[in-house]
Amino acid sequence: MSPLVSAATVSRTLGSTLALDDVEISLDAGEVIAVVGPSGCGKSTLLQVLAGLLEPDKGTVTFREIDLFQLNDRARSEIRLRHFGFAFQFGELVPELTLQENVELPLRLSGVSARDARARSAAILSELEISALGVRRATEVSGGQAQRAAIARAMVHEPAVLFADEPTGALDSKSGKSVLGAMLSLARDRGTAVLIVTHDSYVAGQADRIVEMRDGTVLSGSNR
Repeated sequence: MSPLVSAATVSRTLGSTLALDDVEISLDAGEVIAVVGPSGCGKSTLLQVLAGLLEPDKGTVTFREIDLFQLNDRARSEIRLRHFGFAFQFGELVPELTLQENVELPLRLSGVSARDARARSAAILSELEISALGVRRATEVSGGQAQRAAIARAMVHEPAVLFADEPTGALDSKSGKSVLGAMLSLARDRGTAVLIVTHDSYVAGQADRIVEMRDGTVLSGSNR
């Protein structure tokens, strides 16, 4: 069975820095991978390349055996919208929208009705214990609450792949465990592949596999 997402001999230079050097990695459906390593080792660059956000200088990146960078920008954006979820450390919510409207956004852009989008966003906000804050704008809640809403937005459409870059970095330990638990449930119950870039040893320890990076290369990949 082919992996859901894979990178083969991928290299990428950023400025004068070789950020990725012949990297090979794959994710299977339902698998949780933690990518670890020091700052500047290429973890976030790898995430962006796998997600089709940053084109490699060489190598191939595939999703369901489709070469992402043989697609045009519009087709690649459509895959990201319908099949990928993104959670970053500082959320990047739309400040003019309420938390619930932010969570609904990927559903509405995908053509889901307002009624269904409202119901699904309410359910995920409840799971992450911020349903009472759904009517507030992002500027009216704490950073941790906004981050949980951003992760709810990344998960609400049950993506095939969830890309998370330091998703618990701005959260207290209790909120972080709640968010991590929701992401793990998405993998185990829905078959979502989850790739988490993290410096948090607890988060990494919950993954099925840990991938260690140094200087743009993958040093090792070990099962938990």
